[in-house]
Amino acid sequence: ATTTIDMAIFLDVRTIAAPYWGSSPEKLELAIITAVAIANYALTNGYRTGLYVNQYQHGTGKLIRLAPGQNPGQFKQILEALAGVHDIEALPAARLIISESRNLPWVSSMVLITAVPTEELVSTLFRIKRTGRKVSLVQVGGNEPAFRGAGIDTYHVSDTIPWQDVETLE
Repeated sequence: ATTTIDMAIFLDVRTIAAPYWGSSPEKLELAIITAVAIANYALTNGYRTGLYVNQYQHGTGKLIRLAPGQNPGQFKQILEALAGVHDIEALPAARLIISESRNLPWVSSMVLITAVPTEELVSTLFRIKRTGRKVSLVQVGGNEPAFRGAGIDTYHVSDTIPWQDVETLE
């Protein structure tokens, strides 16, 4: 839930905690699907919605960045941007959030989607929250969230289905 009409969705493409290299394609796909669902919900409910990803657009050398908007093509632009997302980050998500939050309208809500809620990321969200912004953290992957924080709305999207629910899916 949000109390503003602008929403900035930040997608962190890192899926394995540093100092390890590599990625989890399943977690990245889950993060992308989560970003699509949140963007669809926000735009459908009248929010100006933007997308920021900590990697470069293919062949441009520019970060993936769509300012909050609600034009008829905004969802298509978000989908196209997410279709090109891969697992190589251009900069840490915390740095992206700090730099882009300066350019967002003051009343914007910020949603971070990540598989790896590092101390640096959580600390960055707390600092932004203390300035009066609405901040949410969505962790994707795993059975349990790695972080639950007082003062930050925290959500978890599991990448597993409990065995007892498998029968009901058939």
